[in-house]
Amino acid sequence: MRRLGDSVDRLRRGLGLVPLDSLDRLRLAWPEVVGEGPASRSTPVAVRNGVLRVEAVDAATAEALRWAERRTCRAVSGLLAQVAHDQGGRADRVDALNVTIRRPGRRASEPWGP
Repeated sequence: MRRLGDSVDRLRRGLGLVPLDSLDRLRLAWPEVVGEGPASRSTPVAVRNGVLRVEAVDAATAEALRWAERRTCRAVSGLLAQVAHDQGGRADRVDALNVTIRRPGRRASEPWGP
């Protein structure tokens, strides 16, 4: 019998999303990827079809993340490759960054959110 997590990951893959373990590792490593300042003001929300979606709390943080897009994509791709290697899975590559500004009073989106 397969684990529920395996089924969820298979479903996520079918939707173009990275496994939840990969997203969790990315969130833990986020301060090392973008730096403490931007990390404290942003949240990686999803990786789908090679696009990393991030929510920032303000325009300045969003712009700083956009300026560092190339470096961030390389770092995240490396992190996801390491997670895949550790778990014997397929490596995901991140080629683009989509940064949105979180509306005041809203929590960060869930990893499977729009």
